[in-house]
Amino acid sequence: MLKGASAIIENGQAAAGTRILGTIASACVSQICEDDPKDQKESGRRWAAVCDKLLEILPQLSPRTIIDTSFRILAELKSCGSTPSVLHGFLPMLLDALGTVGTVEITSGSDGMRAQGNNGDRDDDADAGESITRTGSELKAYWVDSACSYRWDARASVAVCALLREISLEEPMVERVGQRMIRQLKLVDLTELPAMVYQLLLFARHGLKRTILDGIFGFFDSIDNKQPSSEAEPEAHKRWRELGDIEGTVMHHFSYSVKQDFELGNALIAYARERSEGAGGGSLSTLSFACLLTLARIHRFEDAVTSLLRTIVMKGIHDSLALQATLWVRAYLPPPAFIPQDLLAPVVARAAYGWDQVTQTLVQLSLNIVDYSVGAQRRGAYSAGACAEARRVCTGALRSAFASHEFVRAELVDQILSRFVFQADGHEHFIDLLRDLVADDADLVRPYASKIVDIFDSISVVSPASIEQLLNATAPLFLEDAPLRASLTLVLRKILFAQSFDDRKTALSGLFVLAAQHMSALSAFEQPSDTGAGLDTRSRRRVDELLSASLEILGLLRRCLTQQPEVRAVSYEKLAQLLDAPFVGRNGVLTSALNDMFRSEFSKYYCRDKSYDSPVNIQMCINSNTCKVSMPVANFLHCFSKLTLCYSNADSEGSTTFLGEWNDMCDRFSKVQIEDFELDPTGDYMLSSPYGLRNYNTALLVIGCLDVCLEHALLYGIQRASSSRSMPDEALSIDRPELAMELFSKFCRFSDVLMSRCVDDRKKRIIGAVDELSTMSLPTVVRILRAILPERRGRGAGSSSMDDFVALWGANNRFIRHLLEIALARIQRRSSVGFSAGASRNVPPVPETRTVLELAYVVFFGAVAYYCSASSSDELDLPSPLQSKGGKSRSTLYLCCEILGACASHLCDRAMLDFLPTALARPGSAEFSLAIAPVDACSDMSALVAGLWNAVRLLMTQKPMAVKESVSILTIIQLLAGRLAEIATGVNGSSGYSDQCAQKATDCLKLCASRVVGIINNDITGDIGLLKTVIGLLVRCQPFSQQLVADGEMPSLGWSRSGTAAPPPFAISSLDGKEMAPINHLVVNAGSASRFLFSEIESTDEDSVEPDLDIYTARTIPALVVAITAWIRSELHQVNWALTQLKRSVQVELSELESSDVEDLQRSIGAERRICLRITALAHIMMHLLKTSWPKATNDVVLRTFQEMHKTLGALTRAKINCPDLPITESYIDVLSLICSDLNTEAYTMLIEKYGNNSTEDIIAGGKGSKGKGKEKNIKPRLAGTSKNTKSQVLKVSTLVSSLVFQIETTEKYVVQLGNKFKTPLSHYLKRSTARDFRIEANAIPEPMAQAYDNMDGYDNETAVRGQASMEVEADHMEQQTESGLEDQEDERESNVQLEEDVEVSEDGSSPSTE
Repeated sequence: MLKGASAIIENGQAAAGTRILGTIASACVSQICEDDPKDQKESGRRWAAVCDKLLEILPQLSPRTIIDTSFRILAELKSCGSTPSVLHGFLPMLLDALGTVGTVEITSGSDGMRAQGNNGDRDDDADAGESITRTGSELKAYWVDSACSYRWDARASVAVCALLREISLEEPMVERVGQRMIRQLKLVDLTELPAMVYQLLLFARHGLKRTILDGIFGFFDSIDNKQPSSEAEPEAHKRWRELGDIEGTVMHHFSYSVKQDFELGNALIAYARERSEGAGGGSLSTLSFACLLTLARIHRFEDAVTSLLRTIVMKGIHDSLALQATLWVRAYLPPPAFIPQDLLAPVVARAAYGWDQVTQTLVQLSLNIVDYSVGAQRRGAYSAGACAEARRVCTGALRSAFASHEFVRAELVDQILSRFVFQADGHEHFIDLLRDLVADDADLVRPYASKIVDIFDSISVVSPASIEQLLNATAPLFLEDAPLRASLTLVLRKILFAQSFDDRKTALSGLFVLAAQHMSALSAFEQPSDTGAGLDTRSRRRVDELLSASLEILGLLRRCLTQQPEVRAVSYEKLAQLLDAPFVGRNGVLTSALNDMFRSEFSKYYCRDKSYDSPVNIQMCINSNTCKVSMPVANFLHCFSKLTLCYSNADSEGSTTFLGEWNDMCDRFSKVQIEDFELDPTGDYMLSSPYGLRNYNTALLVIGCLDVCLEHALLYGIQRASSSRSMPDEALSIDRPELAMELFSKFCRFSDVLMSRCVDDRKKRIIGAVDELSTMSLPTVVRILRAILPERRGRGAGSSSMDDFVALWGANNRFIRHLLEIALARIQRRSSVGFSAGASRNVPPVPETRTVLELAYVVFFGAVAYYCSASSSDELDLPSPLQSKGGKSRSTLYLCCEILGACASHLCDRAMLDFLPTALARPGSAEFSLAIAPVDACSDMSALVAGLWNAVRLLMTQKPMAVKESVSILTIIQLLAGRLAEIATGVNGSSGYSDQCAQKATDCLKLCASRVVGIINNDITGDIGLLKTVIGLLVRCQPFSQQLVADGEMPSLGWSRSGTAAPPPFAISSLDGKEMAPINHLVVNAGSASRFLFSEIESTDEDSVEPDLDIYTARTIPALVVAITAWIRSELHQVNWALTQLKRSVQVELSELESSDVEDLQRSIGAERRICLRITALAHIMMHLLKTSWPKATNDVVLRTFQEMHKTLGALTRAKINCPDLPITESYIDVLSLICSDLNTEAYTMLIEKYGNNSTEDIIAGGKGSKGKGKEKNIKPRLAGTSKNTKSQVLKVSTLVSSLVFQIETTEKYVVQLGNKFKTPLSHYLKRSTARDFRIEANAIPEPMAQAYDNMDGYDNETAVRGQASMEVEADHMEQQTESGLEDQEDERESNVQLEEDVEVSEDGSSPSTE
């Protein structure tokens, strides 16, 4: 039939042939619609062939046939919700042909049609049966619009979407179809979702990429929220798994679509960037985050997506912490747009449900964030708390991924180890990650442990401390795996004989870590000394294995004792640390092995012949040719002393012999004189000459031996006095208390000689402190201090004998101070243990937390607790060490306060400060336990702060005032207050604390704030350290004061996004003023003193009170102003952050207004008012700073701070320009008038007075000096200097002035733009200065004054200087300038080679221009 109709057309009867073709086509389409052959394979094949023939004759069909056929298919879609599948290839071509049909006349209402207007909209007013004229494009638009309005069969949704996607659509139709396809997502089954999403992604090529992405992610986010919170129910778990599989398939489709259309990837990046900023009140969904990870697998987008996701995570954490910590505005800002933890965790959890494709990208992203956080914290890009939280979140994600997915384990271990080797900074975080992985499940890490052994091939680029950290982190792997341990031991044995000393030192560190781990494992068994007697077979085998490995390692260490002196010194130092551990002394096999190592060496250097004055042959320890140390005998004796104490603890047979030898050694060393070693107290100890080098090394070895004997006498004496067992009579003489003091006296004598005589070529001491000469470790010092330092609490049972035994030691104040100085140096890691000849000066090891807590306990109850519990100075019952003021050296109390502060700082750096108050309050049976309850920690911290405040009160009221001790205690209070602030605001790991703990923390901070205000008003002194500490503590505690936090209630954390939430309270203008009143008080008093000291003009204010010049001096005023301006800049930084959140607040609230009856932005306007009030309060303090005549350098700091304030005002103005929904409020007008009028006037006055007129002469002459009552006389000005230096100083001043004026002009420009946008005149609030041009003639800066005298004879010196250098602040009125005047000015500028800045302001007050 089709061929016949075509033949008729070819024979010239086109009308008849076309009519026949139309009849055939209509009949075929009608038959297909009536009998859909989709379920009949054979019939479907025939109808598909028919459709192919219809495509061939489509160009020959008449317009009427095309219209009838198209709307017949539309009627089928309306009735059935789908179209026949065989027509899917024919229908798009048919509709394209329909769009090309010209104007036709049709009857309204026929075939289900409705008449349409010319714009494509439906004409509902047309009567049925009326003849109307329409074009083909209008009919096509009507067809598409009708298809989108009909109900689609859920099972045929994908087919209908594919059909509509193939149709050529215009822009209005594209949006209509896209919205309909997005709505259809809610109607299809879960199994059809991936195909539906794929059709949407393909349809996005038409230009609706952002809309389609928003619809897809919004839909999946909504069904994710509908999932049950518990996965215990089988049906819920099944649906959750199905949804995960479907989302994984969607990500595959998305990746494939992006590879076909890169613009889709760019659209996703833009979408994610807007969502991360909270645009439109939305946030990133889980699926969108996963799709971004998928996009990162495409090389084209890898860098962009990684950078974006890193910024999203870091900024999200930073904003969340900043919102919690910024009390003054957090009730007015919306909550964070998203929580980064909620983005990372689901990706790891769903990796088993088809998300494994993004898990590797997540691992790379987490590692990248950990790397970036280290550098960001160092650069100050993000706060330390935000960086630490980001590392914690990413580390948690990596641990979860490692535990769940095998395919990421090998890569993760490789990444950790590569960063350990090649990354200088931040690798300790990856070591902590590896330690957590081993602690979670060592069996999962064990297959990759061989890679750790391979690390030692790159040992030359790794420090010994890092190797120790690595082996401590992976110790369980080597303890359980004998072949792995053997391979590691073999590698370390090879490196022990490397050429590089650093490599050998690193290998030694590794071996000692292995030895300590094995010996610690042995201590877990009840009877390790008899190789497992009484244990079961498995335990006995385990004991034998550990003992064998320990003895093998000790055998390797024996070979190190025959190497160079440097290697032996390190070996002895490490052995001494190993022998300090209690588990070594309980093992007889190990002590016997160590005894075999030391006995022969001890016999070589010990002189039993008492005719020699020295019991140690010092001359054998020094090379006679090079005068260098050949045997570090002090380090060796230190180890031997530890071994002797181990033997005495174990009651072994050789303990009596050892004690007798040490008894003789201590007695003889207590009687030696400096001349016994051929040394002269006034001799040469310079290192530049052989004789001086020999004297230096000899004295150093003798001092080391004295220190070792002193330590042994102390430790054995304490052990003997605290033990109830009987000892042989011949060994009792060692515990004579006077013996230890005699040894200490000799130690001090030799040390004083060496420190005073050993200087460099510039007569500077090489050894700065006595603690550098001591070999005592921190655990040893803590043990001695705990025995001899008077304790406020009193001692338990058996303490009386101990008090009698150490009475002489505790009465020696210098001895106690010596021990405290050693402890302070060790806790601050300033000097290493055993700084002796032949030993390199290394960084001391990081002390253990328990040791730090015990030291804090000792010094607190030995000194500080006396002041914490007394109500007045009369009740103080101080022991003799605390009554001594120390003279020129530091007092005992001050050293104890410094040590307590160092312990608190050490714990604070490791986020373990919560353990300190509990350790001081209740050590308990498990002394200094690291497991505490949050409630107890908060209560103990509050009690400790209250006690420390009482100590500060007593110290500052006594005569003379103990300022240094007060500063140390205030520093501790500041650290504790910082932690209490974190608990009160719920940041930095404070989530485990309840509301009750937060309330206690808030009350304690209020107490601190009131005490600080009392110090400022009454007890402040002229000490720089005290002023800085008080200001720092005030800044920390004042936001929690009673005026700001009423009735102990913290401001709410953001406002709820529900429309029914009540708005935040109205911002009260007096809150900020009350909060900043103490700082304002300091500024006013300092300003009054500064005018009295530095101003050339006497104050004419009759009401002014003469300042206290004992407090505000020429030294303290600059430091005080610098501290206050630094605080102002930090507050301005918080304001700038709040301004970044203001735009998001407006967008979120606008999205809520659409579904509520509220007409204005109450919350956003309240936030803006709160910000303006904060800036106003800071501006009032800045007013006092600008009005005061400060010293020259202080003026620079004040002006730079004022420049920062103008930047903040400019940022506020720009935020209002970008948010037209925010009106110009009264609070904004107030801050604008205050800064741009009043403060600008004072700033221009300061510029003229300090940087204008003859300021260049002041720079050259070194300043004119003070002419007030505080002027220092007989100080000659610096009149000579190089021309280059003088020019740089002038240019530096010019940069400050020009940048300040430029910032002022920039702020005024934004203000004018805001006024123009809102049709509100704001120019009259801008104060125009009469001095607008700052011209600095750099080429006129003089040469040195001597050259000026030679070239300018007869001239007055001051006249010559002024004639050669001038920096003028000119008044330039530009209100009625003509063009000729401007041209003359331009010619003058071009003729002079100058550095200048010209700021022009137009007459009508428009935005200024800068040349």
